[in-house]
Amino acid sequence: MNKKVYVIVTIDTECDKDSNWEIPQPMSFLNIEIQKTLLMPIFNKYKIIPTYLLSPEVLLDESSVKLLKTINEASFGTHLHEEFLDPNAKKNVNRTSNIQANLSYDIEYKKIKNLTDLFYEKFNFYPKSFRSGRFGSSSYTCQILEELGYIVDSSVTPYKTLYFQNNIKINKWHVGIEPYFEKSNKNEKGILQVPLTLINRDFEKLPKFILKHLETKQTYLKRIFRKLGYISKTEWLRPYRTNGDGLINIANHVILNHFKTTDFAILNIMFHSNELLEKGSPYCQTKEEVKFFLDSLDELFNYISNNYDLCSTALEDVLDLYYQK
Repeated sequence: MNKKVYVIVTIDTECDKDSNWEIPQPMSFLNIEIQKTLLMPIFNKYKIIPTYLLSPEVLLDESSVKLLKTINEASFGTHLHEEFLDPNAKKNVNRTSNIQANLSYDIEYKKIKNLTDLFYEKFNFYPKSFRSGRFGSSSYTCQILEELGYIVDSSVTPYKTLYFQNNIKINKWHVGIEPYFEKSNKNEKGILQVPLTLINRDFEKLPKFILKHLETKQTYLKRIFRKLGYISKTEWLRPYRTNGDGLINIANHVILNHFKTTDFAILNIMFHSNELLEKGSPYCQTKEEVKFFLDSLDELFNYISNNYDLCSTALEDVLDLYYQK
């Protein structure tokens, strides 16, 4: 019997942006419609259940919410770009540059609660899955999420260090790509963290206590390991970053190495909704590049369906898989 491979597609759903991630004014939402016209045919072909993680400005746009509600076989959660919500909202910003790790506990709590309440107002049920804007979670994000009823977060980028203003550094080199529970004071298990699927073929062989001291920049320790032959770069299972063959290669590495002792494997693919809009991000600039993006997804799904037992589930339902373990 073929191994089950659960493909989780998590889409940060935001307003239109330009090739420099700037937000055109007045704000527009042309990318929301193409989720249904361009993406859903591929998802429906392979029975993929996408999870749309909705940023505040999308939830505040009535036409976008109305359109999203017409997408069958999709799941919805939340995605916080803190600029768009009180307290201290700055709704006319031209770039979403701040992160949750720059906020106090009280401000972050109020912003996530306001986002959660806004989601409930639009969908009449509470969200269960979440991602921090720019992957910039604070040390208490998961505690806040659990207090507000969330069960799954997906804000971790393994084998990367992210650098932000105010000298904030988020180092996730040591985390790994397998889902894990982040404990809080609320219960014994805590919230399930489902990292994005990134690999580093050489460095991932090292113990976590060593990986914790590595960074994306050229630290002294990393230079030593490079001299020892650890030279591979971090690769991201993400369309446009590579072609279909590249995605298949990364997926096989994950299935055969990171989930070799389990009954199933998990692939967490992430991208932004506006990446499919021509010149709507630094990625697809032409119709040909949009086609390349879609074709690479199709090739990956087709390969998995022909070589494994392709399954899909909403981000929040990954928790069920781990309670069954």
